[in-house]
Amino acid sequence: MKRKIIYFLLALAVVMPASAQKFFKDAISLSDVSLWQQGNSLYVDMQIDMKNLTVSPERMLTLTPLLTDGQHNVALEEIIINGKRRQKAYLRGLAISRELPAGIVVPYNKREVLNYTQVIPYEPWMANASLNLVENLCGCGNNEEMLAQELITNDVSTEAKRLSAMVPVVAYIQPTVEVVKNRSEQYVDKFMVDADFTVRPRKQIYIREETHERITKLVNVVGKGQVSMSSYIDNIINEHFNVYDAEIKTAFEEGIKTYGLYL
Repeated sequence: MKRKIIYFLLALAVVMPASAQKFFKDAISLSDVSLWQQGNSLYVDMQIDMKNLTVSPERMLTLTPLLTDGQHNVALEEIIINGKRRQKAYLRGLAISRELPAGIVVPYNKREVLNYTQVIPYEPWMANASLNLVENLCGCGNNEEMLAQELITNDVSTEAKRLSAMVPVVAYIQPTVEVVKNRSEQYVDKFMVDADFTVRPRKQIYIREETHERITKLVNVVGKGQVSMSSYIDNIINEHFNVYDAEIKTAFEEGIKTYGLYL
């Protein structure tokens, strides 16, 4: 029985469950979180739902995804959500300083779903790192009112982890059963078939009466009356030529040589 090895990859990516995680007093929801290492890069993806988030006019909320293992830290691009008045002051300050925003700025009137994607250089320590969300709420004069850090996930999908998760499964393939006919069936298929006499002239031959009777019985019983005696005899003779082809050729060549001696 043939065997075929099939590999199933049990974990292709680290994706959080369908139920979203809640952050910042349950006003922010995170879903479809994944940390995926490929080659020299680590891909960070998640959806951040801020439809239920409210920030007072004078305040600024900064969300910073932080990758850490306790000894190493990498802060990803931060998300800035300003209140209505704070947004105007923030944009005015950027215009005066001619600087670019320090992160992703979410307008106060467009707090919907943000598709957050970052690609950073991968380092070995990141295999056992966790991704946290640092929440920083500031009031007037940049006075810090609240600072919190919440866990997003501690699962990083690396190439090594995915390789070790591959489990070989042996699948047995049932071979097709070959129908083997017995010798009597093979005999009927070979000899009890009509020979092609439609385009070739036929010649008359004579055989013994006992042989004729025997052939007649075979054709009527085994051939079920559907094969002529001529076809049966012709098939037997052709099979004889095929089986003894080499011997017939040798005998024929020797006969020619012998015949030539008397010419």
